[in-house]
Amino acid sequence: MVNAYLKKHPTAAPVIFLVFMIALPYWKLATMQGFIITDDVFTSDIMNEGFPYRHYISEALKNGDLPTWLPYIYGGIPLLALAEAGVCYPLNLLLFGLLSPYVALNLVILLTLITAALAMYFYARELEAETVGAIVAGLAFAYSGFMVSHIKHLSMVGTVCWFPLGLLIIERAVRRSSSKTLLWLSLVFGLQNLSGHTQTAYYSGLIYLCYFVFRLLSLREKAALRKRKSKPPATLVVQLQPLKSQVLWFAIAMILAVGISAIQLLPTYELVGLTQRSGGVTFDYAASYAYDPSNIKTFLYPHANGDISNATYKGKSIFWEDYGYVGLVTLLLAIFAAAKCWRRWHVRFFAITSIAAYVLVLGPNTPLYEAVFYLVPGMKFFRFPTRFLFIVDVSLAVLAALGMTQLFVSHRDKKKDHRSIVGFEFVLLAVVIADLLYFQLRQNPIVNAQQWLAPPKTVQKLKEDRSLFRIYSPGASDVHKNVFAAAQGWSGTLQPYIDHREFIQ
Repeated sequence: MVNAYLKKHPTAAPVIFLVFMIALPYWKLATMQGFIITDDVFTSDIMNEGFPYRHYISEALKNGDLPTWLPYIYGGIPLLALAEAGVCYPLNLLLFGLLSPYVALNLVILLTLITAALAMYFYARELEAETVGAIVAGLAFAYSGFMVSHIKHLSMVGTVCWFPLGLLIIERAVRRSSSKTLLWLSLVFGLQNLSGHTQTAYYSGLIYLCYFVFRLLSLREKAALRKRKSKPPATLVVQLQPLKSQVLWFAIAMILAVGISAIQLLPTYELVGLTQRSGGVTFDYAASYAYDPSNIKTFLYPHANGDISNATYKGKSIFWEDYGYVGLVTLLLAIFAAAKCWRRWHVRFFAITSIAAYVLVLGPNTPLYEAVFYLVPGMKFFRFPTRFLFIVDVSLAVLAALGMTQLFVSHRDKKKDHRSIVGFEFVLLAVVIADLLYFQLRQNPIVNAQQWLAPPKTVQKLKEDRSLFRIYSPGASDVHKNVFAAAQGWSGTLQPYIDHREFIQ
């Protein structure tokens, strides 16, 4: 019955299913009964940074003001120049401009995860992955370790969620020799820059370039070989014209993307020139909080070094920077694809890309990252090479879709009765879903909305004071560590985080 419904609604059914598989597990966000407050031993990046910026954007827009300057911190800060605030990101402007800040926050998170799932699904389908395999890829990416552990970094996941769509546009343009299709890439890459995480946008741009060049050359090489067998070599000159056209339109698309996001990039670049990152950072700074190589085990079992949600993580680095789990079945399917389908260009590309990206994730543990840091333009402005993990997760999700397709296509060729095979496909999908939901929903605590929205007594007291004053919260980092310990990560009661608001940090 399910297979018949998929055949009848080949696009709508998977889309509805993927949206459902994001909204249902995060039902507290969808129904506005809770908010993600992920904290750690430093601070809550979502509630102490990302959301306050967007809260002010919401207030400014509703008052008819441009949210370019935030006057409430120090002597004021240039909000437009703070890329992570996402002042120019259309989704922020629309939702925070029209809705209450907390409703907008939950919708932004849900829409980001849905975008990631759908973008990956349609990209996998473009690569001729079967429907169920593409669904696995969509869920594996949306619930990947990188995405769920960085939900608290709103600008980062907002940038990365569009990445598979950029790959889809390039693939479609090159495969169909439709040069002008590449113009859509300018919108996608522009959105990635506007979302506000310049580092992952920059990494996306590097992969777009590599993907475009190698994919274009692979198709042209095949076409040239076919033509040599049937036509005189002189005719090849004519066939090279589309190659120049596609290169030109790709360059135009990337330039337009920079133009679209210039309103964000230029102020950010100016601000960077006034900080310690002016001219780049030192290698030691960039390599600080390096990846713990023992965390490679977490690709097989997320709690191999302990569980961050109950404060038992014993790794030597920051868990959420090192976490790339995409599901055990997903990983096995990806390995199967690399073993059985190596002759396919996409399999080779993503297998090699995943390994290269992971080596860069290792940072100072290998000499490659240091060489890239000094030789590749722009790399000297970024720290945390662990952010290359999103490329590893994307690659594994794509390979899993191709591996699952290969697995069941080969079995269909051998059996006449396809019902048992279809049944096994859905069993495998169910295992992937159960695996991802069990481990990944633990990565972010969701606090009761009513409790979180109740004004702290400290704030009520200060509102009664009509004199001028400033607020300073001493020992912020130490307090966060104590709260994190008292709440046992976030596996116990979340009351310590609610009480912590009295410090109004």
